[in-house]
Amino acid sequence: MKNYRKQPSSSYYQYKPVNVVAIQASRSRRARNLDSNLKAKLAKSEEEWAKNPNRLDLKGVDYPESKSEVSQAPMIVLVQPEIIKTHSMPEVKSEPSFTRFKKFGEAGVQSFQVSEQNYVDRRLEKEKARLADNIKWYGEELDKLKDSRQQKKKDQFLVFTELSKRTLATLDTPEGKASFEHGSKNNYIELVKQAIKHGEPVPDEVVEQCPEFQVAKNSRQRYEKGLHTSFANKSVAVNAVMFLEKGYKVKRQDGKQILPNQIEEIDRGTEEIQDAVGPTKDIMQKSDLTIAHTSGTYPFLGKASGIYHPAENTITTGVETNFFGKKIPMRSLAHEWGHWLDHVAGKEARNGYEYYTNGRTSRKIKSYKEGLSNTEKYSNPLFSKAEYSMNNDRAIRLLQRPSLLGREMTKEERAEAVALIARIGSYYRDPREIWARLVEQYVAEHHGKETIASEKPEYYHTHPAYWNESTFTELKPMVKAEIERRISIARGL
Repeated sequence: MKNYRKQPSSSYYQYKPVNVVAIQASRSRRARNLDSNLKAKLAKSEEEWAKNPNRLDLKGVDYPESKSEVSQAPMIVLVQPEIIKTHSMPEVKSEPSFTRFKKFGEAGVQSFQVSEQNYVDRRLEKEKARLADNIKWYGEELDKLKDSRQQKKKDQFLVFTELSKRTLATLDTPEGKASFEHGSKNNYIELVKQAIKHGEPVPDEVVEQCPEFQVAKNSRQRYEKGLHTSFANKSVAVNAVMFLEKGYKVKRQDGKQILPNQIEEIDRGTEEIQDAVGPTKDIMQKSDLTIAHTSGTYPFLGKASGIYHPAENTITTGVETNFFGKKIPMRSLAHEWGHWLDHVAGKEARNGYEYYTNGRTSRKIKSYKEGLSNTEKYSNPLFSKAEYSMNNDRAIRLLQRPSLLGREMTKEERAEAVALIARIGSYYRDPREIWARLVEQYVAEHHGKETIASEKPEYYHTHPAYWNESTFTELKPMVKAEIERRISIARGL
């Protein structure tokens, strides 16, 4: 039987015979190589099956008729449980522990909340259903291509159909089912461990299944305890002696009783900030602010010079860095105070949850009522002007990635890099960080000297990510206006 294709002419279409062999020969070398590689793989599979006839997982093997189930796509039948009549009901016994698990199908049930067996069975059921759907779809596509000359596409669909059939048949064998269940159990273990790690509501029944889950739960509990001790706004370690007079509470990060000299240090720092920006006692009281002293250490599980924790409304300060055996205080209270003001203004302005990008990976993170600056990244000219006029942006990238320097860093350069990264972080171009550094430098410029809350102005004029004297002179009126605006918003005016 000859094959035809349309050939255009001046007045009508003439149908002329086409040499199929010539068309196949004119295919690209790459296409012919792919076909030959596929045939070689199928031949190798046949050879492997000849060595071990018990294997049913090989691709492209035409198994004998005794194994005809392989070429047929088994139907997925959902067997309904037999209804037990009331008069034949067995004696009621206490339920085994696994019946306390949640099950798939219940509203809002997650994979890490069901038993291991339920997870494995559900995954096997879904895999079989997926393969059956694939076989059905490829069969329908092959029927559509029955009269078509797209032989390559037909061959591909045939290979995929056979692969799906053989995989489905393998899942019905004891060996194949055991292999799939083993992989599913490993997935389940990792899934539950990650859920526990991130504080998801994993039932106790699930945790009791595996010792690894209990280890993960203990680690999570230690983390939550450390987090609560370090940042909790309400705990036995919080000292409210300053609240009525100054507007904020104080505590020590390690949970011990805060020392008088640490209270005095925090008091002096907040007074220096309010001397520069104006009184904010009413706002601090309204937001229930707590300031935690780190006693010279870094914040909990961090390497920053200070942290503002928006969920707990807590500022940490008092970090000291070790510079060749000498403890040097990192004066970051004004910086973290800027984060706090930005947050309470954003909370008052929007009163809801916001999303922001973290600046380094551009991944969206859910934050508790994030600051006003991130929503004004493109609408407020202060942020664009400050971002593109900061000092020596390239030096920051080099210090963050020493390999870009093309040489080994000296001890002095390494110590400087550690201190700089602790102060500005890897997300220094983010609007909320730009805002906090602007507030920090504004307080420094107001006092004209080194204070508890900030470094001396000359420090900021020469260090990366801040602004030189002439640039900040231009930015200062804008920063002042934005601080006043945020204070007004925070007061609800």
